[in-house]
Amino acid sequence: MAFDAKKTRLSVPSSFRAVLAQTGDPDVVLRPSSHSPCIDVWPKATFQAEVERRTKDLDPFSQEFDEVTDSLTVHAYDIRVDADGRIVLPRPLLADVPLDAHAVIVGRRSFFQIWSAPVWAERQSGVAKAHGRGAGDRGAAA
Repeated sequence: MAFDAKKTRLSVPSSFRAVLAQTGDPDVVLRPSSHSPCIDVWPKATFQAEVERRTKDLDPFSQEFDEVTDSLTVHAYDIRVDADGRIVLPRPLLADVPLDAHAVIVGRRSFFQIWSAPVWAERQSGVAKAHGRGAGDRGAAA
């Protein structure tokens, strides 16, 4: 996927744009992944529902509530997909996940991730080795 590093702009995959069109909400939430060196991109309503699901049984005055909501939302950015299906990636996110001209988009059920192509290739090489496959072997799709 082409990434315009100068304008920090990326085209949203058409399959994900179709999902956004069904919701009628062109807004997405971008946040650093909690466990991988990439950026998570969620439909805004789906992200809000996930935050609610994780916090609904917590006392809003508790430290646990603060920790959970902070871990999910402090570095999250609301972004509108433009008329051409592009998003502008906030520079603070790119400081932690530097992208070059080629980004890799990975679907994750109800959201997708944006990876640096070299980092994604390294991860896939590690996954292949962990499962006893060579770099050129084809396994099940991730």
